[in-house]
Amino acid sequence: MIIYILLCGVVGKFICINTTKSEPLGVYVKYATNVYHVGDLVLLCVADIKYIQVMKKLGLPLVYDECVDNTPFLLKQIVAMKHDIVDINTNGVAINGIYYKNSQPLLIYNNVELLPQIHTHFKLKPNQFIALGATPHSYDSRYFGVVDINHIKYKVKPLITF
Repeated sequence: MIIYILLCGVVGKFICINTTKSEPLGVYVKYATNVYHVGDLVLLCVADIKYIQVMKKLGLPLVYDECVDNTPFLLKQIVAMKHDIVDINTNGVAINGIYYKNSQPLLIYNNVELLPQIHTHFKLKPNQFIALGATPHSYDSRYFGVVDINHIKYKVKPLITF
């Protein structure tokens, strides 16, 4: 029993298992760093309560003691950082004029209003980034907008994906 508890604590500290559809299902190694680049996969927390409520309505898995209100981590890819020009509209998310695949915002998913950030245009400041998931159903920056770099909990790399 003690070995099982220790193993779970160690695994949870260094490994996360993605069971959502926004990135490939699988096991990811997580590590702390303060250096991030476009293309990095990260586990981030959302701070705004109205988006936290949406995430809970969507039934995303809870993560205790990591994010505010035990909200779930979101596993997303950083697609834009400081000085990038971002447009979010009904066509999707464009970074420096190039639209990302699968980035058209949905108004409702599984009977939950998603609160998309439609018709916004801005230049990212230092310590800000935009995060997107790999699928059209991902809950990401097209809904909750710009993320502060301090809301990243871990950088992750896939160990095994399915």
